Amino acid sequence: MKKLILFCAFGFIFILIHATGVVINKNNDVFSPIRLQSCHYIVDIQNQVSAVTVIQSFINNEAYNIMPRYYFPVPRGASATQLRWFIHNQWHTAIISGTSQNPQGGPSDFPLNFVVYISLMPTVFDFNELMLPNDSLRVEITYAQLLPYTFGSVNQILKNDYSAIQTYPLQLQQLDLTLTTDRLITAFNLNIPGATITNTGNYATAHVQITNAPATTNYSLIYALQQTSNGIQVISTQKDSIPDGFGQGFFFMMFEPSNAVVSDSLPKKITLVIDHSGSMYYENKIEQAKNAFNYILDQLNSNDMFNVVTFDHLVVNLWANPQPVTPANIAAGHQFINAISAIEPNGTNISGALNFSISQYYLAPPTYNNVIFFLTDGQPTVGIQDSYQLINNIDNLVAGLQAEIKLFTFGIGSDVNYQLLSILSDHNNGTAIFLGDFEIYSTVTQFYSMMHYAPMDSVALNVTPLNGISEVYPIPLPNIYNGSQTIITGRYSIPQYITFNLSGNINSNPVNYEYSTNLSAITDTLLQFVPKLWASKKIDHLLMEYYTYPSNSPEALLLKQQIIDLSIAYGVVCVFTSFTGDDTPNEDELDDIPAAEIILMGNYPNPFNPETTIRIRALKEFNNHAFIEIYNLKGQLVRNLAVWVNQKGIYEVRWDGRNNNGKMVSSGTYFYKITIGNHILTGKMLLLK
Repeated sequence: MKKLILFCAFGFIFILIHATGVVINKNNDVFSPIRLQSCHYIVDIQNQVSAVTVIQSFINNEAYNIMPRYYFPVPRGASATQLRWFIHNQWHTAIISGTSQNPQGGPSDFPLNFVVYISLMPTVFDFNELMLPNDSLRVEITYAQLLPYTFGSVNQILKNDYSAIQTYPLQLQQLDLTLTTDRLITAFNLNIPGATITNTGNYATAHVQITNAPATTNYSLIYALQQTSNGIQVISTQKDSIPDGFGQGFFFMMFEPSNAVVSDSLPKKITLVIDHSGSMYYENKIEQAKNAFNYILDQLNSNDMFNVVTFDHLVVNLWANPQPVTPANIAAGHQFINAISAIEPNGTNISGALNFSISQYYLAPPTYNNVIFFLTDGQPTVGIQDSYQLINNIDNLVAGLQAEIKLFTFGIGSDVNYQLLSILSDHNNGTAIFLGDFEIYSTVTQFYSMMHYAPMDSVALNVTPLNGISEVYPIPLPNIYNGSQTIITGRYSIPQYITFNLSGNINSNPVNYEYSTNLSAITDTLLQFVPKLWASKKIDHLLMEYYTYPSNSPEALLLKQQIIDLSIAYGVVCVFTSFTGDDTPNEDELDDIPAAEIILMGNYPNPFNPETTIRIRALKEFNNHAFIEIYNLKGQLVRNLAVWVNQKGIYEVRWDGRNNNGKMVSSGTYFYKITIGNHILTGKMLLLK
């Protein structure tokens, strides 16, 4: 079972960097945004990784004091890395804490234009200082985002249209964007008249400055890159200080297959499933989805079969089972799709829609590609709502089909359960695709076109010399579709000349790609996004594991703590962490504070047989025991170990592979939890006999 997680639309990739932030008065139970004075985007794109800093200035133009609360819609697939603000002549920098954001107080209701603008699931941050009348507040938020693309093209949208929140003119709107790439930039265009643009081949810039005007126009950058000869590009760097024992080297690989296109010979038995709950009404999402499905109907071959299903809190289907492609059936499909509307704010019955759609394929013969396209912009609110229970329900249903299906999930906007949709596709030979509100038609139609061609499957990555890399994500490596790009990240300990070998099959025929390079021995300050990218990919992987367990199980709790540790150590905000400003020192003091007081360095070897050594590094004097608890996959305690930690340094604990009764344990995955004082560290290891 393979997955491909795509944050894109095909043909041109739309990476929505959504909107500038919004500040409101959290002490007012009525929604009252504070006036935005200026907005400045600073965008640095290096080899498809975009580092974005959004600088906004707000002013309290009311006659009373306000307590500011900040909303910012960090786009799907991006990782917030820093939040800082300037008020009363002093800079403050937020830190990342191991608690989910849970803002208290504030408006009891929000206008729909704000909900749509902010994309439902924003970063929320409460400043702890009052804004007096005429006080100004400057906010800077930074995040990193990998920009995927298709067929060499990228379209990056910066949503600068603030008219849904404020019609009052801004003193300044500014964009400063740079693009540096190893490949030739063959096209570079911005939609703003009068913008200053340069392109020297491997370096391009864009500059916009607008004064004393309302913010009514988004920035849209379209650029294209020359494709590499063998489809592989590798970027690597060192990181000076690491919180684990996997080596100081980080790399990421971009791969786009350059093989000859091979058609998929099997006809399709396809079910098109569309969410028409009330939120699909906004941003014209329902009409885009209907147009996309109408397009697919017109592209079906005469030997295909199809059905259409729509759902909100109820599930409605065109037929009980997929029907042959005939002029009459295609006309009926168009009529059914065109009648779909999204007006009432009803619930989202994901489990019900999937149950019906999957059940159609009971005993389906292998002479068809059994395909489901599943579009939703929300999380389950009707039917089975718990992710663990929903995944188990679908797994059990599929296990009884006695047929193979391919489930492709399309998550629209920010209010979708990324891990749920990813796991559902991963378990069912499919792909999870995440896209912005305005990308539905282009993404769905062009992905459908790509499905006509056989993907590269059974993908494997090997290197020479052996064991030259570790901690590679995603796991497993995904199927790779013609025209798409796959990102692989990992770690290394020894900077050396290395050969990457990426292999797989297309229609059962083996294909192979090789790329040789020197892994970097230096800390490149311009590439420090690479460790954060690796951490984000590992967090995604751990979150997918987390949602396969009950939320309060020992396995889930251990995974949650591991995710929190990674998030804090690498400065990447995730679902279990948030920015906090409590007791935050000013900027000049930050360099004197260690990232953590105790660091997990992992266990070595891993996998192991029969013993392994767990290592931790103390950054202060503890004078306390570190207690180690080892659990099996069932959450059962296997072994207790301990080590006395006094002064700073590295401490090791050997596990001989035996339980507390002295018996050797069986092969398998084991979790360990290390507790010292108020600190908890977690890890995972694999015993292979």
